[in-house]
Amino acid sequence: MRLSITDVIVLTFTTSAAGAVPNHIVGAKELAQYGAPRSATTLQWLTVSAYACALGMDVNVTKSHKEKSAVSMEKRGVPLFVTHVTESHARNAFGVPEDFRPDTWRETARTLERQWKLPAGAIAYVQETAAVSLQDWRIVRDYASVFGLSEASTAAREVVEYVRLWDTLRRCCGPQMSEGYRARLYGKVHNVSVTDFAPMRRGPGDVAYDSCEMYDVDAAERALVETALFRRCPTMRAIQVGLDWATLDGSFCRRYEAAAVATKMSWNRNPFPRLETMRRRDVDTDETRLQRRVAILEEELAAARQALAAERAAG
Repeated sequence: MRLSITDVIVLTFTTSAAGAVPNHIVGAKELAQYGAPRSATTLQWLTVSAYACALGMDVNVTKSHKEKSAVSMEKRGVPLFVTHVTESHARNAFGVPEDFRPDTWRETARTLERQWKLPAGAIAYVQETAAVSLQDWRIVRDYASVFGLSEASTAAREVVEYVRLWDTLRRCCGPQMSEGYRARLYGKVHNVSVTDFAPMRRGPGDVAYDSCEMYDVDAAERALVETALFRRCPTMRAIQVGLDWATLDGSFCRRYEAAAVATKMSWNRNPFPRLETMRRRDVDTDETRLQRRVAILEEELAAARQALAAERAAG
């Protein structure tokens, strides 16, 4: 079990409000998620998808890093969820702006709507990166009210159950695992301590350190595939959006790690084709060696026969 100061902070900074789900979300056939790359957009996409799954909504959740594309979708009536990089010059040890107030996402939404020339209420929810820094995956609870749910509802609890496990796998399994953990797996890090952890950007003394060695990743994957949302919705089975080859099945993490270590595959790449090529090359090499050995033995046997025939002829 992972414990951190965010377990305490989240009690203060969770923001939820009562209210029904807007009709344009409930009846939507598509939802849009937008945000800059590497700003927790996958977490938002997954959270929106998880709530839609928990509510039995027949909806596609589209993820985009392009502002124009996302705004265009909203103008076609597609509800928009936004991940916003919280702006500030002064940040605390958690990377959170010192003047950040977690209850201001609605203000940010209205500002973005004016900036993008969208009608008021077009943006369903804004996930501030500062809020993610404070709450980590637990920010999923803030979405409950957006979908008209209480945190105690069965649907919201199903989302929490799923995302808790997914968060461990996101860091420690698959093509987008922590770069630090990947470096350790590949043998690029020889010393890991509070003060010595190069070439990694973070060490055990950093709040954002992945600590993947603490977790039984295989057990987490097996637990995730047994969750209600995984069994109910096929869209919840890939560890990353758009990567159909990275489908969790109870043993994917173990197979991916072995393939990645063998091929030294880089971030967000599929190691399995290269691993298969390497295996075929090894087989071809073994067969070639065997063929050469057989040819040598046949030559030696032929030479021996010739020598024996010559002896007989001479005798």
